[in-house]
Amino acid sequence: MEDGKEPDIPFKGVFNVRLDPELHRRVAEMAMEEDLSLNAFVNKALEKEVTNP
Repeated sequence: MEDGKEPDIPFKGVFNVRLDPELHRRVAEMAMEEDLSLNAFVNKALEKEVTNP
């Protein structure tokens, strides 16, 4: 940190998210309706949010 910057943190692409049980149920149902895994559905939702804020 000689230049005063924080070192780059490597991201592995994996993290845990805690959800309200009702939100978890609703998201799982929506994923099933779109024939997606929960992981794929959340990836899609996050990508949409990040690219179209």
